[in-house]
Amino acid sequence: MPVRYAIQSGLDLLLYIFEGDCIAREYFDMYHSAYLDERRHHGMKVFIDISRATLDFDTQSLREATAIVSENKAGGFPSDRVAILTKIRACDS
Repeated sequence: MPVRYAIQSGLDLLLYIFEGDCIAREYFDMYHSAYLDERRHHGMKVFIDISRATLDFDTQSLREATAIVSENKAGGFPSDRVAILTKIRACDS
């Protein structure tokens, strides 16, 4: 699977790792698996590594992500603190 997660309870950290071609449905399936993990809680530090991935997210995927954030906020849950690692290519000038 091109996306997996790991939880480091001692660090209060949820790590998502993407590799290769990844479609939005694979991410959302993994998100829901992590959400059900008993070690997972709202307000965690979340680190998303997409540096080795090619993502295919469409407009509907963005709507689904927005809905998740809105539902969590409406439920009064604390926000996760998120950092994303990407691959940036240098531009030749």
